[in-house]
Amino acid sequence: MTTHNSQKASVIKWFRYVIWAVIVLYCGMSVYSAYGGYIRPSLSIAGKTAPLAVMAFPAIAFSLVVMTALLTCFKSKMAYAGFVTICICAPAIWNICPINIGKNQVSALQEYKTYKFITFNVMNMWDYDKTKHNNPDNRLLSFLIHSDADILSLQEIIYFPDESQNSNVRAQLDSLFKIYPHRVQATNGALMVLSKYPVRRINLPQPLVNRFLPYAAFTVELPQGTITLFDCHLESIGLTDSDKASYQDITRGKANKSDIKGIKNSAIHKLNEAYRTRAIQINQLREAADSIGGNIIIAGDFNDVPLSYTIRSLKDAGFKEAYPSLAIGPGFTYQADRLYFRIDHILYRGSLRPTSLEIPKVSLSDHYPMIMTFLE
Repeated sequence: MTTHNSQKASVIKWFRYVIWAVIVLYCGMSVYSAYGGYIRPSLSIAGKTAPLAVMAFPAIAFSLVVMTALLTCFKSKMAYAGFVTICICAPAIWNICPINIGKNQVSALQEYKTYKFITFNVMNMWDYDKTKHNNPDNRLLSFLIHSDADILSLQEIIYFPDESQNSNVRAQLDSLFKIYPHRVQATNGALMVLSKYPVRRINLPQPLVNRFLPYAAFTVELPQGTITLFDCHLESIGLTDSDKASYQDITRGKANKSDIKGIKNSAIHKLNEAYRTRAIQINQLREAADSIGGNIIIAGDFNDVPLSYTIRSLKDAGFKEAYPSLAIGPGFTYQADRLYFRIDHILYRGSLRPTSLEIPKVSLSDHYPMIMTFLE
């Protein structure tokens, strides 16, 4: 009997060691994913895995909190490891899920002039809701016309729609051009800025280009002074319809071996290629911004998540990210293919003072717009 009890105690002891090892390993993975953005994407093991871990951080952080809560309920000492890890990851958790209650207020600043700024990937002005394609009005144009924005920073736009798409589009364009008499475009990047105030494009050294120009710089002459705007559409992942279908099957729990193999061999390779390209592009953008100085807004479709090397590089250069300082709760800006990530961003530097931020859930494009109000 004593021998049996001893064996049982030994098994329980080793089981606890295994559980401890799993929890410590998971906590280590949580920290790695929270701070993987400090590692530049490269061909090294860390350079390949860190960007993928960063992309998974929201799910990892949620699991970490749930795990810690369960361990606390069972009064396990293992909960301490979870609490310590949560504290270490707190800045990253705040970034993806800030709680800025009461900060979207400008009551104390009403004597100052505010400006509304919108960045929006408009998907070539084709309505994301295919059932609305036969509407007499183009819904994207309607949104822009009624946005009351001072500056519109658009991506994926080369041509405006015409009457062959929507019968009332000519009248809509007349209204849009009346509101925004100043319009400048970088056609080779499908980037456009529309403004109520004078705007001109700045000539920059040619950045690394795979398909389209990843960013373009503009000056906007506001009444209070000049700001520089970088309109961005950094390197896309380039997933095929097959890649996306495999991902959707996996996230729905319907994956088969071919789906998993496809993601491993195709999608992850494309992700890593895009990470490395964006690292070069963002460092070139950062150099261009440093050469210009003054009040700068960098906004658009970064095709990268908040904790990424892309965003970290700009923050290391003194840029502040609008979302964690103004938003409430988690948010995403891409809605298609079950890829619910915040890949559109607004960063700023100088004397600009953002006062509010909004991501309206309007199903007009595969992206949601980001709306920031600021003082200059």
